[in-house]
Amino acid sequence: EKRVKDVEGLLEAVEERKKEEDEDTSDDRDAAEMNGEE
Repeated sequence: EKRVKDVEGLLEAVEERKKEEDEDTSDDRDAAEMNGEE
């Protein structure tokens, strides 16, 4: 049962990291679009 909790914690950590990476890449994309328009 403890191992299941550890796995769930890891999955949550991975999901959080994915969300942060998605936000970072979308910020980069917005900046690239702004640079391209000028």
